[in-house]
Amino acid sequence: MNVSSVVFQIVTAGYATYHELATVYGLEAAMNLIEIGQVSDYNKRLREEMENRQH
Repeated sequence: MNVSSVVFQIVTAGYATYHELATVYGLEAAMNLIEIGQVSDYNKRLREEMENRQH
């Protein structure tokens, strides 16, 4: 079974299940889920960098 990179990213990150992507969410919602995850990861890295500079 070949799945798209969008589906792979969302399912492996735990943002939604494959079933949810197939039945509930559309493409725009799927892309928003990926963007939310990317922004969250970026903000986490920034916080960690700031904390490391303070020590």
